[in-house]
Amino acid sequence: MTVAVTVGKRPVGSYTVSAVVDPTDTVAEQDNSNNSRTASAKLVVGQSPGPDLRVTGITSNPAAPAVGASVGFSVAVQNRGTTGVPAGR
Repeated sequence: MTVAVTVGKRPVGSYTVSAVVDPTDTVAEQDNSNNSRTASAKLVVGQSPGPDLRVTGITSNPAAPAVGASVGFSVAVQNRGTTGVPAGR
């Protein structure tokens, strides 16, 4: 028998996977010592493919503009993903 279990989204990392059946001994069995198991290998959740953009800073020029003056902004962006993105996108 296979039972599907929804565990939701998990962040990148390694996870121990275990299963337990009949934890309160409701079913009369010959051997209760085999009702649990931990997988021999951890489940490794990797980063999803694609870009992952993060704004790391915003600066203005001039830093303290006068009323009515033109102001320019620079934005620093870091791509933490697995796929590049063209500049200006």
